[in-house]
Amino acid sequence: MADLLDPILPEATPPPIEPGPEQQQNDPLHQAAQQKLDELRQQKVEEIKAKLPGTQKKLFGGPSVGPKPLPTTVEKATDARGQVRAAGQIAKRGGEIAGQVAKAVAAEVERFIAANPIVWLVIAIIVVIFLLIAIVLAIFAFSRLNGGGPAIHPTTASERQQVTKLSALTGNNIANTQLVQQIVDAEKNRLSAAKAIISKVYPSDAAKATAASNDLTAIISGMDAIPKTPDLATRQKLIKDSEAALQKFAVTYPEVLGYSAVHGGYLNVPGVKEAVAHDCGAASVLMVTLYYNPTLVDPSLLDSGAHRVATLGQASGTNVCVTPDYINANTGTKDWTRGIKGSTNLDQIKKSLAGGDPVIIYGSAGAIFSNSKHIFVIVGYDPTDDTFFVNNPSPSGVQVHTKSPNSHQMTSGNLVSHLGDTRSESDGGFGHNSVMMIRSKYL
Repeated sequence: MADLLDPILPEATPPPIEPGPEQQQNDPLHQAAQQKLDELRQQKVEEIKAKLPGTQKKLFGGPSVGPKPLPTTVEKATDARGQVRAAGQIAKRGGEIAGQVAKAVAAEVERFIAANPIVWLVIAIIVVIFLLIAIVLAIFAFSRLNGGGPAIHPTTASERQQVTKLSALTGNNIANTQLVQQIVDAEKNRLSAAKAIISKVYPSDAAKATAASNDLTAIISGMDAIPKTPDLATRQKLIKDSEAALQKFAVTYPEVLGYSAVHGGYLNVPGVKEAVAHDCGAASVLMVTLYYNPTLVDPSLLDSGAHRVATLGQASGTNVCVTPDYINANTGTKDWTRGIKGSTNLDQIKKSLAGGDPVIIYGSAGAIFSNSKHIFVIVGYDPTDDTFFVNNPSPSGVQVHTKSPNSHQMTSGNLVSHLGDTRSESDGGFGHNSVMMIRSKYL
């Protein structure tokens, strides 16, 4: 502050001779000069105060005059540096305290471990387990985020069954190229296996064996073009053409596919879904009808676009449909009938399959669904493990050509123990003694 007050008394002015104390009190001239000096000094101070911020004015003992000016950039920076320095000091002190605490805890842990090694081992194991669980949960969470929910395209055998092999082959479901390729490969393998046994089926008819072999070769060659065709409409036409040729072959040479169907193969019976629950009978009858007549058009019972029982048929159509008469009326076969409990057996089912004809089964609770009766279609038999291939309809989809519908292995023992249910419908049965629908020539 001395520098600020220096201009009040210029250095060029010589200092006056100071009188003694008594003279200063009694000398009027001295008193007047002193008063004038005080006034000049106060005036200078006021001028300086007027140029300073309010906080600095207070240094001269007077109150701030007017509103406090906004701080300058320099003042802001200075204030921020002060805060940073203060925060740094606090952080430094906090770090020192944390270090001391950590050292103390580490020392206590070391003493605890030394005194209780077994307890420490148990704790370490628990920590490792929790870490592993956390890792597994994290992986699961990220996997769900990376697609979350059901696969867009079938990737497992079970998912492919829900789409159904035949549904994709008939063009009723728009399958992706990979699925089409898998289905075509599977069908080609099945037909190649059938072609290999033609000579066993017609050992004494070389002309028929040659004709059957040539027809299968043409069908297999036609399938090769399906996955290579990018245009959807063209692909669907090729699929339908192949399916029609295959159906014609099945009718012309039923023994060939029949022989395969009882030696680890299956009949190419299409899949039909239920529109709603309890449509399993209608779906099964329609599957067999479509096997013989793939061009069937029946809007009251079959939704051809979705390849399922038509919702429109719920009122009256489905009950009429669940009868062998519907198959006889809509196919070239005219001898479909019901097999009665006590007069049918597994050998009759195998004969039907060997002849190229599927069988519709009335299954009691436990055959496929633990708490519900169910109607489904037998399409093949594998003697290596004594199991049957079935088409299993449901409202959510249809499993085709599977040995384990709804995870129930369809062994001979399982099938025999669940053939039919004569109890009334109100008691959970079928209300009749029929156990299957089958062509009468096999009974």
